[in-house]
Amino acid sequence: MDFQALSLLIAEAYSKNSDNNEILNVFYSILARCQLSANLVTSCLKLFNKKTKNTNHFPSLYFDACFNSNYKTKQTIEPITTGIDITFDRKRSSNKVVIALNGIGGGFGGFPLEFLDNYFKKRNITFIVLDDVTTRFYLSGVKSLGERFQDTVDYLANEFKSHEFYFIGKSAGSLAAMHFAKVLNAKSVICFGAAVNCSLEFFERESDYRARPVVRRLNRLVPSELLDIKPFLGKSTSFNTFLWYGDENREDLVHAKYIEDAPNVHLRPIPGFKFHDALGGAVRANLLESALAEFLK
Repeated sequence: MDFQALSLLIAEAYSKNSDNNEILNVFYSILARCQLSANLVTSCLKLFNKKTKNTNHFPSLYFDACFNSNYKTKQTIEPITTGIDITFDRKRSSNKVVIALNGIGGGFGGFPLEFLDNYFKKRNITFIVLDDVTTRFYLSGVKSLGERFQDTVDYLANEFKSHEFYFIGKSAGSLAAMHFAKVLNAKSVICFGAAVNCSLEFFERESDYRARPVVRRLNRLVPSELLDIKPFLGKSTSFNTFLWYGDENREDLVHAKYIEDAPNVHLRPIPGFKFHDALGGAVRANLLESALAEFLK
């Protein structure tokens, strides 16, 4: 395959529709996952950036994770190890472990996990991604670890007993990210486009029509007390929660505002962003690196 020609083709598409984060995500996913040589990755980046220099994309994390200012590669990008529902490379020397929970449909909104993994690898932080293969928003835990939420809690507590926990939640994964943070005494949670109350009653009251069949199924299968995080965020809550969302996305704004008065909850609106992909929005607005620094502080 001619990856340079493909880079130009994707760049042309992005130049014509620079509001579409998925085009950008596709390009970086190709660079991350096709195991290209360092020279070819560098060439593709240069071609893409030259073609799209007039568009509003400043994804510093992508570049800073793997390249210096002259596009010389710091290391070859390699795919991280993938399990059935746990993606985990190895324990690293820091006592911090970051655990990411994705949204409906798996993946992380098209964001290449290899870049996030490299970001944490540079800081010697262990990085784990959990997949919700049962589509129960992780509220029954991770399938390969058992049938109950507590089974996953026990695994994490035993496997990382000397670590500090940090959780990343995207969309539907945000609710469980906060539940895990609570029971594991985590230091911090960062969520992108969080769904913090997944009760059918809340969705109906707020006219949130997203993924209604999935939400109805969830309400049948999961204990009702787990569907709303707000009652769990009492005065004893010690971890910080950073909620990133587009300030023009009505549904995500409603969920963020629902818990804004809870202890240690910090709202981080992305100005002028109207899509649910708040992770992509943070990248586009050149905010992701500072967001992660605040999260890990």
